[in-house]
Amino acid sequence: NTRSIDSLEVPDNVLSPADETTRFFTIDSNESEVVSILRSCAKNEGSGQALGIVERGHAVQNDWKIGLPGDHQRINAELAVALCNALTNNIQGFSRPTPSPTQPSLEEALEQAFWPGRCQSVAVPYNAGRTINVRCDGAHTAQSLASGLEWFRAVSGHDDGLRRPRFLIFNCSHERNPVPLLDMIQSINQPRNAIESGDERKIHKPLFDQVYFCRADSERPSALEKGSARELLKDAGRDTAEEEIEALGNVKERETEGKTWQETLANIWMELAARKGVVSLLEVPCVANVSVSDAIDVIKHSIEYDPMNKFKLNGANGGGEIEVFVTGSLYMVGSALSSIQWNETSSGGSLKF
Repeated sequence: NTRSIDSLEVPDNVLSPADETTRFFTIDSNESEVVSILRSCAKNEGSGQALGIVERGHAVQNDWKIGLPGDHQRINAELAVALCNALTNNIQGFSRPTPSPTQPSLEEALEQAFWPGRCQSVAVPYNAGRTINVRCDGAHTAQSLASGLEWFRAVSGHDDGLRRPRFLIFNCSHERNPVPLLDMIQSINQPRNAIESGDERKIHKPLFDQVYFCRADSERPSALEKGSARELLKDAGRDTAEEEIEALGNVKERETEGKTWQETLANIWMELAARKGVVSLLEVPCVANVSVSDAIDVIKHSIEYDPMNKFKLNGANGGGEIEVFVTGSLYMVGSALSSIQWNETSSGGSLKF
């Protein structure tokens, strides 16, 4: 839920650590404006309650393994522990065997934590011992996408120099401006000096070999109209003058706007690539208006019929594995998991009070 706060009277320069009486929490990496609003909400809704600031390393030890992949999940684990402690502290009649969960049981619980669609990997075997690793993360904000991309680079072997084909399957709600998200994806694999100058930026290899803008099997209903690529670029502050666009290589702007949201996403992707002036980005094949299942079939076909060894599977150090990153929306991730026939098993266990 979102609330509008007319005035913020709580000072920003004091961060209150969480204690046994705290019932409202946030993480210490939030921006001060966000902390101010949350602190005001805690004060108003909690009859003067303070906002507890959760810090990394407080309850979750650095050598513990977290079931949810990604370094950013460690602070989320701290938040979960703080919330569970607050819940049990405020349940009448609840008694723990010890004043707080013992470290072994807490460590075991965090190691077994699982959330489908959040930094989730599913290996899909196919054809001659090859494997398609479907990496799913329902990131739909710039901050969460940055964490998701960092995770994908690590698990896909990119940061270790493994030469594997990498494919992007993307969709997001049209209620959200996709320009910052797509711009981040294009920029994530570019060294700063390659972005700023010279011939290097024209030949730098992007993170993804192909990009697919897919339809989700289901979406949240919305009464908002779909914005055009031109409108969304302008709203995101990317309304570059036409002569500057031509200088970057996009000699003629596309006059036809996408009829579907996926076509709009593809137009934005190509426009951003043109404005960056990175030739290798412009050469990345971009496909729109396909289902996730169809996209994966096309990826398989691209790999199987690769006479020029474009994807470097023959003799490469990638072990014959193909990497697919599905992101932008939990609806998109759900469609991907359904298309590869992944089913969640029961977690078992129970809460006893």
